[in-house]
Amino acid sequence: MRSLTDLRIDVQLAIATVRMIYPILLALLRVSIGLAFFIWGRVPTSNFWFLALLLAGGSALFDGRLRRCLLRSGAVGGVMDTIGDKVFVACVFVKLGLSFEPASWVCVVLLVKYVAILGACAVHVGRMHYFPVPDVPAHIASATGIVAAIYSAVSPDGSHAALCIWMFLGASLVHVTAAWACAFSPIPPKLPTRVVQEELRK
Repeated sequence: MRSLTDLRIDVQLAIATVRMIYPILLALLRVSIGLAFFIWGRVPTSNFWFLALLLAGGSALFDGRLRRCLLRSGAVGGVMDTIGDKVFVACVFVKLGLSFEPASWVCVVLLVKYVAILGACAVHVGRMHYFPVPDVPAHIASATGIVAAIYSAVSPDGSHAALCIWMFLGASLVHVTAAWACAFSPIPPKLPTRVVQEELRK
């Protein structure tokens, strides 16, 4: 018969496993919804696609923060979270661009921005830095991009998303500039206290 200590260990292992895999599952959900909308979606979209995009967009806005709070998702979870956001928003914007909502040049700017950000992150990983991109411009760019994508998808002419799109482009410029400035900074960004404490416990 198993002891209470063994049961507690099993519960702790189960919780740790969930913390490790849930960012990956949410990222895969975003990628799947983005690709499905790109292949089968129509503009303006139906209530089904609106709810699907809203679900995926909401997870993109909040799961990164939860992942960092849990501090247990690991490198794979962090990479999948980032890639999932990029693929989801890119799929939606490219689909809207092919439907002429919004203009196709917005999609080109979006893809160039994501390539630039991934390049800056690669430089940081190579230099062994933590948290390569400042949070504030990243969150603003993600939030406005997702809002613009969803608004454009449900709007007959895409006009309601104009302000969000321009905010997104402005935030993206700040995002790219900050990322590359940090990538070539001689001093790594300061680690949050919780991360330092977690590293000391290992």
